[in-house]
This record gives sequence, structure tokens and C-alpha cells, in this order.
Amino acid sequence: MSLSVYQVLESVENGEGRFRSLRDVVFERDRTGRPVFTVSGRMISFPVSWQDRSYVLKCLLDRNNERLAERNSVAVIVGQKIQQNSYLVDYRYLSNELLVFDDMGRSGYADVVLMEMPEGAKYLYVAFDEFCLEGNREKLRELFREFCRMAVWLIDSGLVHGALCPKNMLLLPDGALRLINYEQMRMISEESPDYEAIRDADNVMLANMVLGQKAMIACPEIYRTLKGDPMFLRPVVRSSFLPLFLEAADRTGCLPIQKIVGLIDPCNRILRDRNALREALLQLVEDTTDLDADLLKEFVAERSAFSAETPKSVSPADEGSRMTSRSLLEERYDWIGPVCESMICVSKGDRWGYLDYTGKEVIALHYDWADDFAEGRACVLLEGYYGLIDKKGNEILPPVYEELEWNCLFGTVKASVDGSFGLFDRNGNSVVPMIYNTMGSIDNELIVVGVEDRFGYIRHDGTVVIPPVYDEAYDFQNGKAVVVHDGRYVEIDSSGAILREANEYGVPEKVCR
Repeated sequence: MSLSVYQVLESVENGEGRFRSLRDVVFERDRTGRPVFTVSGRMISFPVSWQDRSYVLKCLLDRNNERLAERNSVAVIVGQKIQQNSYLVDYRYLSNELLVFDDMGRSGYADVVLMEMPEGAKYLYVAFDEFCLEGNREKLRELFREFCRMAVWLIDSGLVHGALCPKNMLLLPDGALRLINYEQMRMISEESPDYEAIRDADNVMLANMVLGQKAMIACPEIYRTLKGDPMFLRPVVRSSFLPLFLEAADRTGCLPIQKIVGLIDPCNRILRDRNALREALLQLVEDTTDLDADLLKEFVAERSAFSAETPKSVSPADEGSRMTSRSLLEERYDWIGPVCESMICVSKGDRWGYLDYTGKEVIALHYDWADDFAEGRACVLLEGYYGLIDKKGNEILPPVYEELEWNCLFGTVKASVDGSFGLFDRNGNSVVPMIYNTMGSIDNELIVVGVEDRFGYIRHDGTVVIPPVYDEAYDFQNGKAVVVHDGRYVEIDSSGAILREANEYGVPEKVCR
């Protein structure tokens, strides 16, 4: 059966215990005594302790047999690799472990995963923050050498982690690194025709992180510039950074970094030669050549100055004249939007930002794209990801989302990460966790959502109005929607009642399927 977050919470909070073998597991709790948890996609995770060791207990909300089989397979692979002194943590798959009841009182057992979180470990991005803030180049250098050794092991292991980034890596107190979160892991044969294509994401991410860490050793303050960039979040190489790394390596003769930059194809986001990457990583373990720190500091200074850049002040009389003539603004900017809530969206070159009603730049032009303000909120695009800001430029939602839609009428934000959709309110508070695979327009009172291959409708507060029972579903229009039920198109009302056959007048263009 498909589970909800609340059903799983009800089970883990049950005083009598509903675990088959984990009856002595202890959940971390907040100030109110409730279990601490996070939801990502269709998985709920709890920090727990078990047998005097720290773990994360994960429960897949979708009872998808194929996905469950994948989790089991990953656990077997990890168990085998751990015996070889690998860079993996303990990862156990427990079938039919947690007894869960649905809203109708029907029971069923859910599979869970236990993933170790070693005592005293910190996420890699936390270590980056600490070492760079301290300017501790020696700690960064030690961490870098360990990362290169881990990267070589990963290449040799034949594993595909599938989601390499600092949030999926741990730094242990003894300086060792461990990979975590294996939900996308695969083990494939070099004889497979898709071998290189499947490995590309891992290879590129390894190259990204090698370049970034090497730059941080020479210039710790550059992490402020790189932090939040796809270089440290996703397997996407920013071609605009590559010339910087290459020049910084050329000036000091750092041959392994020169080689890695040459291996990257930024247009296709691939790494041309995995074995050559491995050789460069081995060289970097022993290489003591730093990148050119002066060049990197200059780059940081330029970016900081650009972000803080504002136009020179002008007299009130001049400001008034500028507002009365768009032609004056057109001399300064390539594109000028309409005045929306006393704010004007503008662009110059490939940078976007905002003016106030006087024509003064109040939000610096550093976005890749920006939308008009509506009810004090606007969507912006930065480094390929969407965020939501207020009229002071404060981030309500950081630019980490693949899709973002702000509806001021309902005060709701639709967002997507890693193909999963959820809803936030105007202040960035989560209203609906990222639990849906698809989500239609939020312009209607009822929103079409999809879970796996079934579709239904929810309200803006997350209330399920029509359960996901349809093969396909379309957005509501004038209080009616078209769905596919049992192979036939029908029109329904907001309660889910069938009104008529839909094929008599056609199907709307907008579809969620």
C-alpha cells in the first residue's frame, strides 16, 4: 500500500512498538517529544540510535515492488563492499519491518532501511564551512587528499553512487570520508553498453569537487563564491569557471588540474576519460602545487564588487525626471519591465535585477532571469535554479529548485527538486512535502497531483480532496476537470462525481500524466 507521512509517524510513535526486529531502536525527539524527521521525495527519514550506534531510519512511502527490490539490492552490494574496508557506511534493508495502518484501519508492513551515521561525523559541506572560515589550509589539504583517495576507490569499485555532493558525504573525526545515501546507487559491468553514460554523473561531480577543493586550499575565501553553486550541489560543470581554474593551474604549473580541466566537456556535461581522471587523482594525492591564489582572490573580489554594485546617487529632481521617461532608463538597461508594486524588473547583458520607483537599483543585477513582483514576492533564476525573493532581495526560498511557481492569489509556491513536487507558503514554510511525482497548475482551488502512475487532486493546504485513482488527470477549468478512469475520458466536478463522457467535446490541452 502507499503510505502517508502521518501514517508512518503514528506507527513509530506507538508506545507498544510496531517494529518486528527493531524494538530497541530509539528515536531522536524534538522539544515537544515528537520524533524528528525529514521528508525527501517519497521517503521519510528519522535520526535514531540502535545497539549503541547512530543511524538514520528510512521508510519508502510508495509500496513500489521495483523500488523496494532496488533498495534490497543496494543493501546487499554495500554489505559486500564494507567487508573490503570501503568508503561506505553500514546500510541494512529490513523487509516487512514496520506495521502501518491506513486511514481505513487496514494494516500492512513497510520495508525500512537503516543507514549508519558514525558518531562525531559531520557533513562535508559543514567541514568546508568551518575550515574555510578559519582559513585552515592544512585541514583543507588533508581533506582534499582523502577525497582524492576516496574518488579513486569509487572509480575502481564499479559502483555508481548517482548523487555525489557534499550533503551525501561525511567527514569522520579521524579525517576519513564516508559516502552516504545510496538510494540511487548502481553497480554495473564495464561490458554494459550504457556503462560510460551511466558513470558520467559521478565522474563529472568528482571533477567538479576536485577543482573546487583545490581552489579552496589556495584561497579559502573562494568558498563563499562557490557555495551553493551547482559545482557543489549537482553533477553540472559551469563552463564559466573552467577558464579560471585552467589559468590558475597554468600559472603555478599544477599539471593534474590542467589535465582534469581538459577532460571536461562543459557542453555535453561529460568527462571524456574516466581512467585519465583516475590517474590525475592519484597524482593529486602527492602533488603539493597550489593554484594561483592571487588570481583566485581577484576573482572573489570581482564577484563581490559585482554583487554589491549600485548606481551612483542622483538628486531628487533627476530621479523624478527619470521616472517620467522610460527612454532615460532604456539608455541604461537592455530591457525594462512594467512598474509592479513600485518595483521595476530590468536586465543588462545577461544579468537581471530590480529598480525602485525612483529608478534606483535596489536589488543588484546578478540573476540569470527575474519575474515581476506580485504581492511582495518574485521568482528569480540563478545558476540554472529557481528561488523566491522579497522586495528587499531576501531569499524566501533559495535558488535550488528545478521549477518554481508563485501564485499570489492563494499565497502558494509550487516547487520541484529532483523530480518531486511540493508546496510552500509565502514565507517559505513547507505546506506540502516533496511527495508528489507530478503537479499541475496552482491557479485553481484544486491542484492535480500524481503519485507514481495514479492521479488525484489536493487543496493548497495539502488536503486530499480526490485520492489518486485516475490514469490521467487534467487541470480544473470552471469547476470541472477531465480525467481518464478505467480507460475512458470523463468529466468530473470538484467532488469527483462523474458528470459526463469527455470525448464528446474534446480534451483540454493542459494535462498532468
